[in-house]
Amino acid sequence: MKPRLWLVLATFAVTAAACSSERRTSGEASAATGAAAPPAKTAVRDAGPVDAPRAELKQHMSLHFAAVSELQRAIVRGYLDEAKKLARWILEHSEKVPEKWQPFVDELHAAAREVAGAPDLPTAGRLAARLGRACSRCHEDLTAVVSFTWSPAPDDEPVLRTQMLRHQWAAARLWEGLVGPSDEMWTQGATVLASTRLDLGTATTAAAAELDRADVSALTAKVRELATRAGQLAEQDARARLYGDLLVTCASCHQLIRPRPAPGP
Repeated sequence: MKPRLWLVLATFAVTAAACSSERRTSGEASAATGAAAPPAKTAVRDAGPVDAPRAELKQHMSLHFAAVSELQRAIVRGYLDEAKKLARWILEHSEKVPEKWQPFVDELHAAAREVAGAPDLPTAGRLAARLGRACSRCHEDLTAVVSFTWSPAPDDEPVLRTQMLRHQWAAARLWEGLVGPSDEMWTQGATVLASTRLDLGTATTAAAAELDRADVSALTAKVRELATRAGQLAEQDARARLYGDLLVTCASCHQLIRPRPAPGP
């Protein structure tokens, strides 16, 4: 049997498992509750030989995927400078990879270079989605699938904190669906995000008291609109563009709610 390809990837929204050669299968979401069922188990198949030492590639891909994931997370929180710093890290930490991977690494670096020079958050957000798409193009070409540990969506309760946790859960599934790429994860994220309300009336922070609720309501409506559209998209490039729009919308809302992003995770 040919050696299988393993690229262990660390993600920040959930703990990533491994990038292995697997055949995709679909799980089913619960229409009654809006919570998705765990992904079905997959059957392993060969991905072909790996030209570089597996341990080195495993570490290399783990660190780079972590940086890409944290970069898009920084944009959502409004940290443009941090996103640029992570983009520069990606550019500065490049190792030799199998020749077949090089076009995708070049694409990743091109997007990272543009993020590093982005003049504002909206520009950086759309470019960050291109980073995720560069990852998924490589996975598609190698017939590899990224598997993530799964947990159910938080309960749908009329409390803003819980609603935001559902919102974050759904956004994480969309990111996994883009990078995998995984139709199952993408659909789970779109379904939950489209149905998640954000009841700002339950917010109790000082910043919430000064909100322009009309502006925030418009942005939350935009999020639901994007989520509905996401559920209708099957083409990966279109999904990447929509995810970029979602990053921009989330970042815009967070800037209204938290004009100065608080440090921390």
